[in-house]
Formats: sequence, C-alpha cells, structure tokens
Amino acid sequence: MSCSPRLTSLRKPLYEQGEHERKQDLLYNILAKEHCETRTRLADGIVNMLDEVTTHPVLAALKKHRHGPLQSDIDKVLLIAALGFEPNFLDHVFQMKQVSKSTLSEFVISHVQPNVQRYMSGNIKLKDFVQSMTHAYILL
Repeated sequence: MSCSPRLTSLRKPLYEQGEHERKQDLLYNILAKEHCETRTRLADGIVNMLDEVTTHPVLAALKKHRHGPLQSDIDKVLLIAALGFEPNFLDHVFQMKQVSKSTLSEFVISHVQPNVQRYMSGNIKLKDFVQSMTHAYILL
C-alpha cells in the first residue's frame, strides 16, 4: 500500500510549518546546526566560568580539544551540561528570545540531568551523547 498523493500534499504544509517553527527555536539551532555563532559565544562564556571553578579531568580534556575538529560537539556538551547543572546559565537562556521555555524545561529535567551524569562518568561517548541529546530535543 502506498501513500496517496493527496495525503502527502496535505502533510507538506504541516511539515513546512513545523520546520519553520523549529528553525525559529534558538536551542534547536544550537543543537542541530554544524556552525552557530550563538553556541560558540555561549560556550566561550562557559569555558571562562569553568576556568574559575573546576579542574575536573573530563572538562579539562574538553577545553583542550575544543578548537579542533570536535569543536561543535564539545561546545554542545558544554552548553547541555551548563543547562542541567548551572542555574544561572539556565536562567540566562530562559531570558533569550526564541527559546521555548516549556520545551527547554522538559528537556533539562527529563533528558539533560540523567544523561550528563552518564557522559561525565564515561558511560557514553561524546558523539553518541551529542546525537542522543539533539534527538531528544527535536522529539519534544
């Protein structure tokens, strides 16, 4: 059985509307785009804050490799972790335009906090963590 052309044509406007809304969502762009100036700027701020408060070996390794081929993924990890464990950063993101507060809240509570712990303990690899978190956000 194949999809009827009429049904497909009815779904296209819904799909296009959904894509338009997702592209307006700042966190979607931060997680889904390969290059994002906002992500880089926010990650720079997180790195500066981390330099003042911690010497955790995983964070030190992330900072060391941040300006190489993994920069996009490392910046995403830094942002995701800060969303889940740094209340001032989460408040800052909530205040930004184009952020869905309800989606961000659900993402942090349901996905970020448990999965960052798995990443920090070495139970999930960088690429897998980033893909999993991006997928989780898109599905919300």
